[in-house]
Amino acid sequence: MMSSKRIQFHIDAATALPFHKNSSRPFVTVKIDNANETNEKEQLLRTSTARCDSEHDPSWQQNLTASTMSPTCQVTFEVLQRSPVWAPGKPNKLAVTDAYPLSTLLDMQGGNMFGTNIELPLHPTTSDGNGNTPSARLSVNIRELASRETANLAVRLSAERRKSQEASLSPVLRAPSPTHVSFATPATLEV
Repeated sequence: MMSSKRIQFHIDAATALPFHKNSSRPFVTVKIDNANETNEKEQLLRTSTARCDSEHDPSWQQNLTASTMSPTCQVTFEVLQRSPVWAPGKPNKLAVTDAYPLSTLLDMQGGNMFGTNIELPLHPTTSDGNGNTPSARLSVNIRELASRETANLAVRLSAERRKSQEASLSPVLRAPSPTHVSFATPATLEV
């Protein structure tokens, strides 16, 4: 059996999300399925909606930490919106990524876990009025937390990045953090 890892997901931003009539701000859930390794239930992590900067190109800059994960577990990211107050119900799913083994995500991240984001393609659940689906992407950073010092460094860097971004841009013009990006391509997705 492979050793478990303590992982932190830094949810940075999304681009080209499909428009939805619901005006609530989107949030991200991270679904972690360990079914192949253990009988544990699926772990579910989520960002807040309060930190989201805009509706169509939101930026969360939020860290989500999973207790322990197997390198073979499947990880899926979903972007959702709360249902409106006048029509309560389940959140509306805007877009979802493919399911990735954790080991593949860590390989895509490479050795630079603090200065590089990976861009995961999002598959919108709806199309625009013309039947087209936008090429939405989710920018994330996946970090293996080996120690308390690594975790504290990740939190400090995230707070500094957020503070710097808020100081330099107005809320209307806020954009994803200026980090290096590597795109998921079919060649990097093979397992």
